[in-house]
Amino acid sequence: MKPSTFALFSVLLLARAPTAQGLNPQISVSGTFIDLDPKVQHVPLDPSQESLRPPPPRIPETFDIFIGSSSYRDGYRCGKTVMSAISRATYPDRLRIGLVELVNDGDVKCLDEYCKLAEAAWPDKGTCPYQDQIQVDTQSADVARGYMTARHRQQKLIQNEEFCLQIDAHSQFARGWDEMLVLDWSHADNEMAVITTYPHQTYHDDGELPRYGIYPHICKTYRYGNGYVMFPVCGMIANSKIPQLEAFWSDSFSFGKCHAERNVPVDPHMPWLWNSEAFLRSAILWTHGYEMYSPSENGSVISHNYTDNENEQTWGTAFDEETKTRETELSNNRYRLQVGAPFKGPVDTVELDKYSFGSARTYLQYLEFTGMTHEEGVEDIAACRQLHWVPYTNASAVESIVDGWKLRPDVKGAKSRKQLEAKMGTQLSLEEELSKIDDFFTAAMWFAGGIAASMFISNGGLSSVFRCCRRRSAPRKSAENRQRKYVSDLQEGIEELRADIYKLEVQKQAIVRCTPTNENVWNVVAEYFRHFRHGYLTPLMSTEPSVDQFTETLKPPQSHAQLEFLQATMASDVTDGALVGPEALLENWRLLSLYHTDVCVELKSVEIGSQDSLIATISIGVTITENTLRYVYPHLISGEADGGERREWLAIVAKLLNQRLMMRGRVHFYWDDDTGRVKRLASTADMVTPMLRLLGSLEEVAHVFNGALISPDCKFMK
Repeated sequence: MKPSTFALFSVLLLARAPTAQGLNPQISVSGTFIDLDPKVQHVPLDPSQESLRPPPPRIPETFDIFIGSSSYRDGYRCGKTVMSAISRATYPDRLRIGLVELVNDGDVKCLDEYCKLAEAAWPDKGTCPYQDQIQVDTQSADVARGYMTARHRQQKLIQNEEFCLQIDAHSQFARGWDEMLVLDWSHADNEMAVITTYPHQTYHDDGELPRYGIYPHICKTYRYGNGYVMFPVCGMIANSKIPQLEAFWSDSFSFGKCHAERNVPVDPHMPWLWNSEAFLRSAILWTHGYEMYSPSENGSVISHNYTDNENEQTWGTAFDEETKTRETELSNNRYRLQVGAPFKGPVDTVELDKYSFGSARTYLQYLEFTGMTHEEGVEDIAACRQLHWVPYTNASAVESIVDGWKLRPDVKGAKSRKQLEAKMGTQLSLEEELSKIDDFFTAAMWFAGGIAASMFISNGGLSSVFRCCRRRSAPRKSAENRQRKYVSDLQEGIEELRADIYKLEVQKQAIVRCTPTNENVWNVVAEYFRHFRHGYLTPLMSTEPSVDQFTETLKPPQSHAQLEFLQATMASDVTDGALVGPEALLENWRLLSLYHTDVCVELKSVEIGSQDSLIATISIGVTITENTLRYVYPHLISGEADGGERREWLAIVAKLLNQRLMMRGRVHFYWDDDTGRVKRLASTADMVTPMLRLLGSLEEVAHVFNGALISPDCKFMK
């Protein structure tokens, strides 16, 4: 890329601000939604430090990106990963790739596989295009000693690149990923930011950025003895328009400035440490002054192939068991020593100061930040909540990295606001922008409230208010009774208001559904499959204070995009032959998504049918889980069968559990030109064929559907 092009690109990155919609993300944990506020994530909780902020991001006019990965006998998928990164980058000539490849004789090599793909894709670019940008450190899988030793070697391949990306060697990239990822990193508004998460599963290798609506956010830990910590992705973040502060790091997707890799090297003296290595790196990064953030939906540009590696796991077969046992004990005790967990036996302390915690913040502060403890019998507090940036106890550790920046700038000589902003790293202007957005939404809510009030009064709702006011003004003998009566009457008045609002909403929907639209059937079909690409999406809920101000209640969702789409484009009596109304159609989608996981609908083709209709051919993928068997095929696990029949059904269950069903289907849209709406929707999907592939006999397929709560054409029974 030319320097002038990158200069313009850098200006655009710094000029673009996240949209207002990104100011209210939510974390979903075990069915509970927790509101987040990105405006406060960099505001320390300590009032004496609330003016302090992390260093603002710096993006030079020209920069390149290092992609690091370690591949264990996985050359085929590794080659596809490299091809995906290069072919889908906006600026592939600015990439450098460093691979540590652990292979045995006869294994497919990553570079060989990439070269095949590259030469086929770019036949006019000669032998193995971009090969000179790929460096491979090859090592025998027989002498490999675990992830940490491999990643230490991987870091040595970094040169003078500005940005560094760590991924697994079985990943796929979205088109334009390099631009979007750097842009997302800049929106974290922190030079020390590391964008990291466990990516979504790869579903479609088409290069398009998938819009799942919710994305993994690493926020909860699991301890299983001896100080070891694991953190499954138990939180999902929704409506995330800028990166959100999180507590933990993932080796599957980690992006930030390369000074993080140079300043925080991976410890090579911990072979065979399979558990807690990601947790340990999280703590070490944080104590060196770095923060972890989950990417926004625009920065979630990498997906992950979570299927198993076909090659046998033969780590370190060149070492005898006695050597492996001794080295494992030394590594485990080195880990326990660092985190303060008890241990017995020898411990390796070689270069521990170089590879352990930093001086910017302490490990005890990290435990407090994450809500963790190593005390037996004491449960960790999940970090699935609003986190706040913690200022550095030793700012010089970060100030030496970010040249010219100071945690506590000398503002005595600032004679103007512009000079002050320059000293404060432009943080003031960012907060002003967020404040303006808040003011805009406040004004909009008052305006909407005025409209709602005028509609309410004009529809006879004023009497409810008068009744409520008259009750509140009635004299009482004591202040306690008056307060109790006030709360009771206010709650009653609110219920009456809600009833009136509901009636108005029903009237509004009736009017809307009778009003012709300007839509055409082609647009409606395209939008239908965009809305339901991943099945039913649960609307988000938030909390609101109760009338007594001391408790909180769940607040119903204000809207449901899928239902609103159906109501806007379908006739009120739209039917598929069995179900009637948009709500009933949506319910079938809800049940499909409730009892299956990983619902994925792909539009294959559209053809013109008779009677002003379009016929869409689709594929539907779902995964059969324990919930599927329990609620959709309960007869298979009910225990009512005896003897041989029972064993036969259990064999069927074993064949189905955790299997993926890929169904072919058709959706017939019948259009009404007069109203501009779909008047009939005939949908069907073939569940029999994929079931037959899984089970191997029609007799077993018949057993599955005889007593199932879903029909062979994928319709739930009433």
